[in-house]
Amino acid sequence: MKPTPLQIIEQVVNSSEIPLNPWAIHKEVNKFASIKPSTVRVYCRRLLERSKIYQPYKGYYCNKITHTLMKVPLKLHNVLFVLENQKWILESDKVEEVVGDSTLWVTFGFQRKKVTCQVACDVGLNLDACLFAVKRLLDIVEAKKGSMVEDVVLKTFEANRDYQGVRIDGAKCYTRKGLFDVIERIYQKDEHTVRVEQKVSKSMSVDDFVALIQGGVTSYNLTQGQFMLVKKIEQLIEAVKFSNGQMVGLKRRVDDMEKGNDGGC
Repeated sequence: MKPTPLQIIEQVVNSSEIPLNPWAIHKEVNKFASIKPSTVRVYCRRLLERSKIYQPYKGYYCNKITHTLMKVPLKLHNVLFVLENQKWILESDKVEEVVGDSTLWVTFGFQRKKVTCQVACDVGLNLDACLFAVKRLLDIVEAKKGSMVEDVVLKTFEANRDYQGVRIDGAKCYTRKGLFDVIERIYQKDEHTVRVEQKVSKSMSVDDFVALIQGGVTSYNLTQGQFMLVKKIEQLIEAVKFSNGQMVGLKRRVDDMEKGNDGGC
């Protein structure tokens, strides 16, 4: 029985050891059957919906084994930070810029003397693109202020690693709290996307943000945990030293009292 175009596309993707884009799939499929590139895209989406093939990142398809072994590049979404107590703000204003797939907003609040900056990108930004967007937002604020800005506090960001076929079974959302009030919220965004959102309820600088996303939240929390453990040990050592000192002093006083009593006899 002659295989259908859908079966041919599935076979081409499953036989490849690397992810393929629709054009590469089209070239391989055309060795067996004449199919338009647009039809290949439609069929790839259909196979993806049926979990016959997988999508490690946008625009590429692979088999389950390749997908399992792949490390999907980090993507960042919806980065939001604020500047509090900006007394130089004389009126409320909002600036919006569209750069490629990203939208940048800067809101100047007169009543609360607060600047809110946000980068939104549905497809996601890599680290360099994200830092470029953050720098552009700060440039907008500095142009308005007329000088450099300080005390930038990160509030929220989403670190997105889309693993096709991975689902959160039995729950729509899973939340866990790490160290330093970094709350990690993992949820099923849609049928094929699991998103990890990091909510920061404690002050975090841009430098801390960079360190966090470069090392990953888990390793960041581990590093901070080790630091806190060392501090706790140091405090414990000081407490033991103090306690030992108190005991030595008490023993000396007891010895002195006993000598005094002996002399009186």
